[in-house]
Amino acid sequence: MDVTRCQFKETTGFVALSAAMLGAGAGQAQASDAFDIDAAFATFMTDIGQAPGDGGGKVTFTGKDPLVRSHFHIGATMAIPAMAAGVGAAAV
Repeated sequence: MDVTRCQFKETTGFVALSAAMLGAGAGQAQASDAFDIDAAFATFMTDIGQAPGDGGGKVTFTGKDPLVRSHFHIGATMAIPAMAAGVGAAAV
């Protein structure tokens, strides 16, 4: 019996679909202690010719990925450029 993607999704739910498409454990969020958002932010700022302290204060990130169930640091992906924009605006 062939099951279409839509039928599978309707009968088993999105989490099961994600697990089937991405492999075992795809529906489980796991925090990784190996990622340092402060170091990533400092590297990002250096790459664009600035420094984290250019805004005249200290940059603090609160919380930890995963923001949503993902193997990627989606929260950091959004937070780092947003904070860089804030530092740049504060420097002006």
